[in-house]
Amino acid sequence: MSLFVRRRILLSSVAPIALIGGAVTLACLGAGAANAQSAPTDAAAPAPAAAPASGQVEEVTITARDRAEKAQDVPLPISAIGKATAEREHFEGWKDVVQKVPSFTPAVANPRTGANGLRGITGIAGGTDGSEGGVGVIVDNVFYTHIGFSWLTTYDIDSIQVARGPQGTLLGKNTTIGAIIINTKEPSFEPQTTTETTVGSRRLVEEKFSNTGTLIPDTLAYRISGFGTKQDGFIKNLYAPAGDPDGQNVNRWGGRGQLLGTFGDITDRVIVEHDASHENNNGTGTFDDGWNRNFDGSARKIAVVTGAGAAVYNTPQGALSALFPQYASRIAANPWAAAYTDIGSLKTRTDGVSNELNWHIGDYTLTSVSAWRRFDFQPHNWTGNFGIKQYSDLSVGYDVNVNQYSQELRIASPTGEQFEWTGGLYFLRELVNSRNITGLGPDAVTMTTANNTNVGIYNSSILDGVSAFRFGRTGVTTFAQFAQGTYHYDDKAALTLGIRNSWEDRTASDTGYYYGGAALPANLQNVRTDYVIANTGGTNFNINGEQKTDSISFLINPSYKVTENFNAYFNFARGVKSGAANTDAVPVYTGNTPAAWAANQLPTVIGYQDAITKPEVAYDFELGFKSSWLDNRLQVNANVYDNEIYDFQAKLVNYFSYNTNGQTVYVPNNYLGNVPRVRLAGFETDGRYSPIDDLWITWSGAYNGAWYVKFPNSALPADYQASAVHPTTIDLSGGRVPNVTPFTFSLGATYEYAAGAFIGENWRGYVYGNQFFKSTTQFSLGAGSTAYVLKQPSYSTFNAGFGFKTSNENIDVGIWAKNLFNRRAAQSMALSTNLALGTLYWNDPLTVGVTLRTKF
Repeated sequence: MSLFVRRRILLSSVAPIALIGGAVTLACLGAGAANAQSAPTDAAAPAPAAAPASGQVEEVTITARDRAEKAQDVPLPISAIGKATAEREHFEGWKDVVQKVPSFTPAVANPRTGANGLRGITGIAGGTDGSEGGVGVIVDNVFYTHIGFSWLTTYDIDSIQVARGPQGTLLGKNTTIGAIIINTKEPSFEPQTTTETTVGSRRLVEEKFSNTGTLIPDTLAYRISGFGTKQDGFIKNLYAPAGDPDGQNVNRWGGRGQLLGTFGDITDRVIVEHDASHENNNGTGTFDDGWNRNFDGSARKIAVVTGAGAAVYNTPQGALSALFPQYASRIAANPWAAAYTDIGSLKTRTDGVSNELNWHIGDYTLTSVSAWRRFDFQPHNWTGNFGIKQYSDLSVGYDVNVNQYSQELRIASPTGEQFEWTGGLYFLRELVNSRNITGLGPDAVTMTTANNTNVGIYNSSILDGVSAFRFGRTGVTTFAQFAQGTYHYDDKAALTLGIRNSWEDRTASDTGYYYGGAALPANLQNVRTDYVIANTGGTNFNINGEQKTDSISFLINPSYKVTENFNAYFNFARGVKSGAANTDAVPVYTGNTPAAWAANQLPTVIGYQDAITKPEVAYDFELGFKSSWLDNRLQVNANVYDNEIYDFQAKLVNYFSYNTNGQTVYVPNNYLGNVPRVRLAGFETDGRYSPIDDLWITWSGAYNGAWYVKFPNSALPADYQASAVHPTTIDLSGGRVPNVTPFTFSLGATYEYAAGAFIGENWRGYVYGNQFFKSTTQFSLGAGSTAYVLKQPSYSTFNAGFGFKTSNENIDVGIWAKNLFNRRAAQSMALSTNLALGTLYWNDPLTVGVTLRTKF
């Protein structure tokens, strides 16, 4: 009988019993339970003599301090998720980690534009190829410099650890906010094959597998693993040609091969991997933001000129309908669907090779980690909206290629000594090519922000066929030396000190030009160039820069065990993130006047956006405790923090102004810059409680506050910029940083029980539920700066599942649901522009599935 047939029999025979048993158990537990930051199977295990008799509890080994430790023994705010939870609750990516660690705040967009965040701050998100994240990602001891490297890492994992606060005095590269540490499953000399098949809503089909065993007895083991996932999107594209994917679909696959050699005192682990995805990650809805009056109360004016004459509208819907009457019936807000004229897939490929060698020299361990990674990103973005063809089939997007080479050497002292230490050297070379391609289509000249007209030359092919390029490059060479040691005064008091010295040399450049389009008379050449600038931000330029830095990071971390089960700690750390390369830098232009337009004069270049920002420096203070009670059935941890960030790297904006059709129009140009000072402060707690054997209740919560301590020259919100009288910048000092959710909380429960014998096996049932809450999130500045405050009201989502597994866990069938009550909430929102409606990005809707996992 084939494996596929056996799976079908198991699914058809066990699933009805699982449904009945799970429903009864859920009723007993109550629908409000939810799992928290550390799943019960992943929390640090109690002492063996006092531990509840539960087969579901596993101990996650914490490696954030380069030593194998229990989470409760580490005097730092660290959360952990283990393999049992990841498998049982069907972890597929960063969105699932949020359910367990509420202070983890990723901006999940596409492989290039996402960002990982902690404590409300994601650092630079939205596609900034020359910047590093404030939250680092370390996978199998390799630090990932670009967000794209970590797009598809969460399969065949052993653990996920979230370390909060600046990192870098032990391994990898330094960070200013925290680090995500992922350990994948290693090869084993014990042969085992695992398979996992999932089917679910929106035609979800997923297959995972792994196989491990011996090649040479006691000398060489191997492991191969892989996955493939396909699922329809949930944002319908209303006007796209047949065959175009719906927004937020899933189409990804990957594989990883490993060898583990043991040669006396030396072990060597080699990893080779390849991941890819072809997905439409850009599906967004549109909404009517109500912007018809500006911040000063004056009427919003969008002036257009058509064959019927001049007219003024106060909404982009009205202006677009006048300019494109053939599409007027389509031009309306629809939060639940996209209106792209044409869209394709974003193609992503990631390759990597790493080698970790550990040499045990007496009681000391020398470790070498050598690695190379490559990230390729090729998008086919939309050509316009509602049928409008603003861009050509070449479309608009960034072709990105990243190569990273790293080498780390470190030596660690024996464990269990009064003084334990680690020291090492780190080398990194990263090369990034970011090529922005904008192919302009037949409607580009009408859609150009500067004219809003479709008559005369603006109803011609003046921009059709023009290809505008911006070629950004950056390279960084990093060399660092680091050391950290812990001195145990006695069984109660300990002091950890760490220091890192990093030397970095970063270069950056951006070159812009355009070509193509129909032949034009001399008097229209500058007109075309003007509108290329308005559409793309700049052309015919070359910007270069270099920055060399020598920085110090440190850690001071005393701890004291008040009792055997209560450990208090303090942490003071300094972290530095290197300057961000502005691979999308453009010139800064003066605004063109009507007279200049009439004379076909180009705008004057008065400066250039900086090629490289200042480094970001953070000083972090933590005070907390970790405790165990009731014979280790209850664990309660809490900490407060204050992270002062100087020269915080962020996306800023300057404006290029046009005076046309009787009004001044401002074209925003984004760039990377520094906010002088930002403060993060808050409170975090997590814990677990086992009132009876086999039942675990867990929780995790955080209050995250983020403020601009000093930000005197922020760009104005769009409705303030459009006011008749306005300053050139606005002072945000003392105000809250947008996109930060103040309160997050998760509550959960997991229960296992004996389910009896079936088809010759003893079975155990399990059921779990996770309730995750987010308070109101404000996406825009406050009412003192804009008349249109964009908010997502507070909401909660509930994940749940139940299933049955054999006592040896060789067969496991589970039924699960994510966002069970289909609570829809915006993850981001943006105000409308002259000829574009407001946009919003949704969380995932209800998803249900059945998973069959086998081991043999």
